[in-house]
Amino acid sequence: MKQILVTVTAIFLCILPGCTPLADETPLSAGTNYPIQFHIDFQEETLPFPATKSMPGQTIPEPEAYKSADATGTYNRLEYMVYKDGETVPLKKRHYTESDTDFGIVYDSLPEGKYRIGFLAHSSPHPVLSEENVFSFDSISDTFFLLKEIEIRAGEEISPDITLERIVSRIEFVATDEVPAHLSQFDVKIGRYPDRFSLFGQQGITATDTVSLSRVYSGKETGQKNTVHAFYCFIPPQAEKIGVRLEARNAEKETYYARTIEISPLLNKIIRYTGRLYTVPFSDDTFVPEINSAWGGTIENELPD
Repeated sequence: MKQILVTVTAIFLCILPGCTPLADETPLSAGTNYPIQFHIDFQEETLPFPATKSMPGQTIPEPEAYKSADATGTYNRLEYMVYKDGETVPLKKRHYTESDTDFGIVYDSLPEGKYRIGFLAHSSPHPVLSEENVFSFDSISDTFFLLKEIEIRAGEEISPDITLERIVSRIEFVATDEVPAHLSQFDVKIGRYPDRFSLFGQQGITATDTVSLSRVYSGKETGQKNTVHAFYCFIPPQAEKIGVRLEARNAEKETYYARTIEISPLLNKIIRYTGRLYTVPFSDDTFVPEINSAWGGTIENELPD
């Protein structure tokens, strides 16, 4: 499992420079505030070695596990929220980007007391936190989250190790057939899409409308193999399934091939479907899942002819 490590150290000095301007903060009391430094470190993911090796060496290319583009995202945004214990209105909200000085370090100052502090690391544009403490995005990226309870006391140093955990599943469709010349557009239509995240519920919230993700082809892609269509989603409550409809369209924008799949998103797992996406297969058998190592596991689903 890929993780993000956050080191928190309380420093009883002046507040250091480097944080971005406050996005939204409630004025604190006139009493003593104790500076705190949150140092966020993004740990690299370790991938497994190939299970086989060619012999003798350098005569046959080494086998490589399939690794799709963007399977591992980048993290260039950080959301920081502070709540007084028992309250649901944030005392502070801050938004950091990689262009900020000392990105990955949050400097703050709080009075004595108990707090809940939230961290959300992602690369999604335009994140919004609603009054109901629900995050929404223009598009979902690989996302990590932690809601941590801490207590600030005068004269005490706070330095726990904190780990942000992945809160999304990635759904992939990999084409085994070549992109045909007559393909003009490929649509992925998602019903019951969990595209929002509840900060306190720590789970996805499903959309009421169908969400469409479209890819338009210019003709330059004709003949390409292993094309990937993918999206991230949060985990819906009560193991609810999402409905995905795949539609290949011709030059007249007419659907000439489509299929519908019911999928159960799984936390920290890539669910991959491999098979024909652009040309009508000879049969439509059921999918056979197989779990391989990647993230917390990849569930492979074959789309047979």
